[in-house]
Amino acid sequence: MTLEAYLEYVIKQAAMPTTGEELIEIWERDGVLGAWTNRVDIKDSLEFARDLRRVAETRQKDPS
Repeated sequence: MTLEAYLEYVIKQAAMPTTGEELIEIWERDGVLGAWTNRVDIKDSLEFARDLRRVAETRQKDPS
């Protein structure tokens, strides 16, 4: 499932989470947490996360 499809699914749920605990429960139920556990291409998860943030922080905004 793509991220967009998952977000649409979550938004359509009857009860949106109102606390962090509820959100974690949803993520655990839906298999979001740990989804990348078996990825063999990510050797260092901390470095991977830093790289993702670096890219996100420096990308150019779409002017439209």
